[in-house]
Amino acid sequence: MILSLHFLAQLDEALQERRIGDGIRLLEHAGAGWTNPDIERGGAAIALRAAQWLDVGHRDRKSVEALLARFSSTMRARMPLRDYLELRLAEAFWALMRRMPMLQIELLEFVLKARGTGRREPYYPGPFLEGRAHRKKGEYGKRSSTL
Repeated sequence: MILSLHFLAQLDEALQERRIGDGIRLLEHAGAGWTNPDIERGGAAIALRAAQWLDVGHRDRKSVEALLARFSSTMRARMPLRDYLELRLAEAFWALMRRMPMLQIELLEFVLKARGTGRREPYYPGPFLEGRAHRKKGEYGKRSSTL
């Protein structure tokens, strides 16, 4: 089952508006499209949302880990750039959860550089996540050159 773009937009809106309870309720009723998505079509977008919602309180850590593990190196090589960057951003959230700030910073710097000066999405957490990683390392004055 493929999750609808409308469902992903609802999750994004709930996160942006800090309606965490609403988002978690959406996730609890999402079914197989959320817990076992077709990763060939839209999987990176789902992985990113799963990691974001894990970060804000949805406690489905094993599903996120299993989902990220399904993206083989062969599949990654065939992904469109936008999907690949969403997957790397999901892995950056995962690194944050696993208390791996160096890996998180490395992933985020790659994503931020690859995005360049292209179109910005209304909500893009990369710079915020990088700041969190530097703070966890005790680098309070560190600032990304991509901010």
